[in-house]
Amino acid sequence: MTELEAPGGDTSVKPSEPRAVSRDRARQARAASSGRARRSSGGAAAGGDTVGGDTARPAVGHRRIWPYGLVSLVALVGLVALAWVGYDASLDVRGGTALNAGTDPSKPGYEARVKPTPTHLIIPLASDGRIDDPVLLVEGSKGGGNLVFVPGLTVVTVEDKPYNLTEVATQLGAPRLVESIQEVLGIAITDAVELGPEEITELLGSAGPLEIENPDPVRVGDDVAFPAGQIELSPGDLPRFLAAFNVGEPVVNRPFRAQQVWEAWLRKVPSSPPRLAAQTVISGDGTLDITALVTRIAGGAVTAQQLPLDRKVVPDMGGFAVYQPNVEAINELMASVVPFPGSAFPGQRARVRLLNGTKDPNATLRAARPIVAAGGQVVVIGNASSFDVASSRVEYNAESQKAAAQAIAEKLGVAEATPGVESDAADVTVTIGADAR
Repeated sequence: MTELEAPGGDTSVKPSEPRAVSRDRARQARAASSGRARRSSGGAAAGGDTVGGDTARPAVGHRRIWPYGLVSLVALVGLVALAWVGYDASLDVRGGTALNAGTDPSKPGYEARVKPTPTHLIIPLASDGRIDDPVLLVEGSKGGGNLVFVPGLTVVTVEDKPYNLTEVATQLGAPRLVESIQEVLGIAITDAVELGPEEITELLGSAGPLEIENPDPVRVGDDVAFPAGQIELSPGDLPRFLAAFNVGEPVVNRPFRAQQVWEAWLRKVPSSPPRLAAQTVISGDGTLDITALVTRIAGGAVTAQQLPLDRKVVPDMGGFAVYQPNVEAINELMASVVPFPGSAFPGQRARVRLLNGTKDPNATLRAARPIVAAGGQVVVIGNASSFDVASSRVEYNAESQKAAAQAIAEKLGVAEATPGVESDAADVTVTIGADAR
């Protein structure tokens, strides 16, 4: 078998159930009048329960709109192009070693082990050492990539107690912060680095002043330091702008402002690459060469997303609300952003063996995304013993995996998951048949 690489708010009280909300209406009106694409108002669910999520953005450096599904499909094909385009090519994608005697991906019975898609977490720090809003970077297989902005005030549960992510970092430490973000995203993070104000200035200020469309007047103390509208940020302005949080504003506002900065900067990176030294990781191994990573990402189409959150009003607190992860919407987002996620801990995702029982070489590629959205991790991909399988099937390899298998079956349009052969290598086996939709 071949191996392929594919600050604020009291959270100590319990919030009420989610209430349908939408983004700030004045902000949406300004976006419409300016003719610029802003943040999504619908999220993953109709009616506006969710903030954040999928937004089409100009391809950084190209000034074109790239539909999100297209970018993710290109990444998917690049990561797992089993050698219907040649065995050597498949090894060249992510490296590999033979697991069985079959080395021809066009033949029945061929299987390949899939390496998880690399993911990188940037954790910006304010001058007082508190975290701002982390950013997940996922590089595309042919350049370009995806950014996901995670609000630092997202509320999570740690040992049955509510914390926002800033509190997790401050009170429990950076390693626990990374663990919490992995739990929120439902994926393993390959490595994570912290960047203080000096590193932020050196990295994001490498291209000189940045012009952005600032969606909010930003206050520092009692004064408006950065007005709404078209503004220019000098390199020295960047740490202060990214850390500023207006009293009483929704927690999703600040990371959206950060998104404007990153998009403006990435457009300039091809002509003004950064020179930040490799940073020692706080999670993972060794160092992360951020300069090389962002240069590759800036060389292609880039999408930027906000983490989908639910706004929940806290009872008897005058309308005070907290923002918590919208699990279903995040699963869909991660399936788009990270084609082949790994698991941060055993059992986080069901391990899936994905086999093609048709003559369509792209059948497994199409199936991978709904499998990931259902909570699966594709660990093996290949061919069934025959290419004449009429009906797709989903089999669980142990009774404990029945629920996970059924969730995957529903995403794939298979009526019912059935018992399969026990295996230590995978929890669920999916065989794609001619009826696959």
